[in-house]
Amino acid sequence: MKLQKFIIILLSSIVAFGVINYILRVLQSSQLNNGIFTPDNILWIRLGLILALGFLLSWSLGEVVREIKIPNVAYQIATTVKILGYIITIVVAISTLGVSASTVLASGVFGGLVIGLALQPILGNFFAGILIILTRYITVGDQVRILSSQIPYGVASLPAYKYFSTERIDTGYKGTVVDIDLFFTRIITDDGNELRVPNLVVLNSSILDYTTRFSDQKVFGLRVEFPLSLGVEEIENAVNQVVKDYEVENGPYFNEQFDKEYVAVLVRIKVRNGEDWRKVKSEVLKRLLKVRQEMIIRQQKTQNNSSNNLVK
Repeated sequence: MKLQKFIIILLSSIVAFGVINYILRVLQSSQLNNGIFTPDNILWIRLGLILALGFLLSWSLGEVVREIKIPNVAYQIATTVKILGYIITIVVAISTLGVSASTVLASGVFGGLVIGLALQPILGNFFAGILIILTRYITVGDQVRILSSQIPYGVASLPAYKYFSTERIDTGYKGTVVDIDLFFTRIITDDGNELRVPNLVVLNSSILDYTTRFSDQKVFGLRVEFPLSLGVEEIENAVNQVVKDYEVENGPYFNEQFDKEYVAVLVRIKVRNGEDWRKVKSEVLKRLLKVRQEMIIRQQKTQNNSSNNLVK
């Protein structure tokens, strides 16, 4: 559908340019001119017309490219097409209309000062978007977390147990980059919402990249509490027996709890990129909980047998 719209816009632009250009020539040579349609004025009218039609065609062509479902790159190619189209439009408008270098320089300096002061935030996002695309600061398809004080982010403090296996809390929105436009970046968060971030904010933010090319593994931590009455050595042996089938980064480590009756065991495990680390973490946690339950049951049986022997 967008391809058909682009063809219609292209043909309409050609016809409109031809008709308006013809009307301008007629008015310039007619008695209705009255000094309004001078060659210089007509030159600037044509310049504005070329710029308007060129920008419209560039935007339409970018939308056509965006509709092509090329995984991870369609949106980025579409943005690049738009930028190149805008640049080509400006160059063609200046070169084909025969505007002198002094005129371009004078108008460019004055216009640049006025527009630069009036549209500083917009231009900042525009050039930040170009820089992001050229440097590949982030790319479409990356899974990232944006760490920035300019994007309000509240950390849920309760329930506290949700952080038992976390060494740190990264305060920022996490999601997948789906589009880098001229003025803002679109990110689909883990809960399916669309987050639009101005390009200047993205460029000034720290990016935590979960799909980096420089690491082939992910490390996650696990924390499970055991009663101290089970015995420290027995707990350590049981944990080592559980995690022996996995690639352990470090641990197990013991942390004393405030109630002095339990000890927290921490272990960090590596998984290779492409593996579902949440599934691996769930499997290890289930095995640790099962071992803890079995140790507690054995301890209770031992205590019951000892009590029965004393009674006899």
